[in-house]
Amino acid sequence: MTGYGDNSRFQVDLKALRDDADTWHRVGAAAAQAQHSVDALTLGEHELSWAGARTGLLGTYEQLRSKASRLLGQAQSTHEDLSRTLSAVANAYERSSTEAASQFAGVWDPAGVVATPAKQGGK
Repeated sequence: MTGYGDNSRFQVDLKALRDDADTWHRVGAAAAQAQHSVDALTLGEHELSWAGARTGLLGTYEQLRSKASRLLGQAQSTHEDLSRTLSAVANAYERSSTEAASQFAGVWDPAGVVATPAKQGGK
């Protein structure tokens, strides 16, 4: 990309947005994996003994397991949304900069930069 003074700073900002998007994507994937693990942690009366059903422990355990699974699913969804949004913002900034650079090429020069005609004949 060209067109706006110190482009290296702009590139660093885009990289930071994309790195953050990747981080949130990985966090979302970890939450999804944890949700999958929690979903597999079902227990029945056989695993908890007859007292588990009689005392309400079995029902309480299932409520907690179900809630943990639901919250992990929400975490996965939220983090994926963050990742997609950051990626979309980075893409929009990059597209906007490229379009603006193309549209205004040669119209604006950064402060202190003066366009001079090319020297002819080595003089």
